Amino acid sequence: MKLKNLSFYLLTFLVAVNASAYEIYVRGKQEVTITKPIITLSDIASIDSTKNNLDEVIIGVGKTFIQNSPMPNKEVSIPANRIVEIMKNEGLKLEKIGYVFPKNIKVKRAGRLLTEKEVLKAINDYFDSEQREISVKRIYMKEDIFVSPDDLFIEVASFSKEPFKKDMGSFLLKITSGNGDVQKATINALIEEWKDVPVASRQIYRGEVVNEGDFVMARMNVSKLPKESFDVKKEIVGKEATRNISKGDIFSNTTLVSPPVVRNGDKIKIVYETPLLSAIVTGVALQDGAKQEKIKIKNDSSNKILEGYVMAQGLVRVN
Repeated sequence: MKLKNLSFYLLTFLVAVNASAYEIYVRGKQEVTITKPIITLSDIASIDSTKNNLDEVIIGVGKTFIQNSPMPNKEVSIPANRIVEIMKNEGLKLEKIGYVFPKNIKVKRAGRLLTEKEVLKAINDYFDSEQREISVKRIYMKEDIFVSPDDLFIEVASFSKEPFKKDMGSFLLKITSGNGDVQKATINALIEEWKDVPVASRQIYRGEVVNEGDFVMARMNVSKLPKESFDVKKEIVGKEATRNISKGDIFSNTTLVSPPVVRNGDKIKIVYETPLLSAIVTGVALQDGAKQEKIKIKNDSSNKILEGYVMAQGLVRVN
């Protein structure tokens, strides 16, 4: 401490203990370590009195809010003049309080390292609640995560609700301590997800429509499945094979498509719909088309080539 600062500190201290007008004495500490989420005057200073009937007043003075605490394992420096200003703003009668503070008070928040075991349990609990069969092979923390030393509640939310297509998952941790502190941190994990997916139970030839008896459910590693694969029954029943599918193969949007309800050359009805007009004429499909698919058609009356959307078998809508 510089000589000037030291002199100021000592002078203030002497006035505080010798002035009989003072009822309460506040003596700031050089540095402290706390566990709470907020910093009060009693955390950074000792508060006492020479009178015996001021216990409740001392407690009230000690509860004076200074500021929020830093995050666990972090520290903050609070200047003396700021502390005095806060005491004034809080309505403390400084003419009856003797106080002495160092130029700055260093406040450190106690903390401990979040363990891999805690993170792993939280992730497993999360996947159990999601009813997904996922095992965590390894956890990767980008940096040490310090948390409050008291009891913790950890919530985990994956960045994606869809099944993981890769073997790496990214998770957001919401860490709530017993005293109400909330921290957030992102971690990565090597994961392995398994689920039942439909696979062909027989050889399926190009052009065939898949029915309920054409597949069985097989347990497979999701990370090994192609991104475009179908993993639920409703996605494949009624679809048409675009190529030969071997027994045991998975289904995807490259091997199955919705079968056309209108085929090239079919006689069709063309529905014209506008805010002012609704009419039906005959025409010819110039392309195959599944329901809701856009295809080219020809109007029999005008011989014009148009584009419309397949509504049902033999029916195309033109807007």
